Amino acid sequence: MAALYHVAMLTYGLAVYLVSPFNSKAARWLAGRKGLWARIRKAMQDKSGRRAWFHCASLGEFELAKPLIKAFRESYPGYQVVLTFFSPSGYEHAKHDGYADHVFYLPLDGPVHAKRFISAVAPSIAFFVKTDIWYFYIRELARKKIPSFTVSSRFHKGQYYFNLPGRPFQKILKRVSHHFVVDQASLAVMYDAGLANVTVCGDLRFDRVARLPETALADEIAEEFCRDHLVVVAGSTWDADEKLLAGFLDDMPENWRLVVAPHEVGPDRIRAVERNFNGHSVRYGDDNHTGNARVLVIDRIGKLSALYRYGKYAYVGGAFGKGLHNILEPVAFGLPVFFGPRIRKFPEAAELAAAHLSYVVNKPGDMKSVVQDIESGRVSHGEIRTGLLKFVSERQGATRVILNHLEVNNVVSPKGI
Repeated sequence: MAALYHVAMLTYGLAVYLVSPFNSKAARWLAGRKGLWARIRKAMQDKSGRRAWFHCASLGEFELAKPLIKAFRESYPGYQVVLTFFSPSGYEHAKHDGYADHVFYLPLDGPVHAKRFISAVAPSIAFFVKTDIWYFYIRELARKKIPSFTVSSRFHKGQYYFNLPGRPFQKILKRVSHHFVVDQASLAVMYDAGLANVTVCGDLRFDRVARLPETALADEIAEEFCRDHLVVVAGSTWDADEKLLAGFLDDMPENWRLVVAPHEVGPDRIRAVERNFNGHSVRYGDDNHTGNARVLVIDRIGKLSALYRYGKYAYVGGAFGKGLHNILEPVAFGLPVFFGPRIRKFPEAAELAAAHLSYVVNKPGDMKSVVQDIESGRVSHGEIRTGLLKFVSERQGATRVILNHLEVNNVVSPKGI
């Protein structure tokens, strides 16, 4: 099975190379790995202190891991933090973020790459965010007796680890020192598979989003656009979401405005967003944000979480398509959240909808009806806000559980030496 997995990894690398002339993400994936080993060797010449390695698949996992990375650095300042990514979106954002001492792409998994990388970086501890764990890297960490952990991971019976063809890979889960899972369901799946190295810690997302209202920076452009208006901030939208929002805005008075941050911000996607709002929009990157535009289109990544501070309501996209995007950021600001109907695989959305703290909408009229109930006072906006903030507050604490485990089990050196 290990040999087949290795062949699959090599095939993946070849496929990325072949499609890179036609796919910008694949091209960035390759370009970012040029000269990678030389950069790693140069950066690792400093031998002072120990190193903690955090691996994230992409930007979403990095955002999730930020509270843990920050708390680890504060608790163990003698450690250098090495941060790796598989995808370009995470790497390109994090290399300027200041959360780590060193940021690299992760070389493609394989026995030679794993030995070479771990020998060069020489981590004293390794964290894999969620379930982006790699066979040969975990095997090499275990061989060198370097403690490794998955954090905020979620397991279910449908995963390949627990199906007959993938069952041989369960041993790699056993080689991980400890799994910090988000819920009891994940714990039960692991126990049923004979895996006892598991603790329920909760979801790091709640630790992260709880801090957003206090840390969100002011944005002059958004503030100018939103001033004296009732605002819906719409995040991670797709075509179907934007068409619903356009219909909603057409039915609302002139003092209503939208801030729309589409899930993708390439030139073609931004032009499609503008077509959906039929000329009533202005781009964030434009020079002039005054005038009659009722929609501010965010044409860059990294802005959305701070923009929720300007909304009275939020809309989160994806639930008319493959899957709902992150609703916890607007929830942390106490904003009633609207989303499409496909939420079966998103327990937080289903729970909030059942409690009438957020709302499933299928058409513009559904959203308008709820907003009118809230604006008229028939439904209390204040009670919704209180319920949403309580929802986040009660679910914090994953970071503390993980750090307590490290301390109690003497996994880390207090001074990092």
